[in-house]
Amino acid sequence: MTRIGLLVAIVFLGIAFQNSDAAAQRRVGRYRSPSGPTITPYLNYFRNEPFSWGVRDSYNQFVNPQRQLSDTLRRQQTGIRNVETRVEAVNNEVRRTREVNARPTGVGATFMNYSHYYSRGGRR
Repeated sequence: MTRIGLLVAIVFLGIAFQNSDAAAQRRVGRYRSPSGPTITPYLNYFRNEPFSWGVRDSYNQFVNPQRQLSDTLRRQQTGIRNVETRVEAVNNEVRRTREVNARPTGVGATFMNYSHYYSRGGRR
């Protein structure tokens, strides 16, 4: 019986701590290599494909479009971050201007309430 109890306790602890993240294990963001991309786009310069023959050389056919795409994506991501920062600033400003200490409208109000005209208890 003690082995079964120990096994149940181990399984319970494993389930309990399965979804918890320690502070050191949290993902901070996407990993970026400090030295840049791991594979350089210039390796495509030596690419020899039989079906991609054309008037352009390998640099203008493979390498340069890939560099232009990565530059465009980087600029777009920067623009998106700038827009997100501006939207967050506007949201914070709106939250600050909307803070009111007055009670919201409609509290304690009822529709067609004539109880102050007609008393429930008869006057004697």
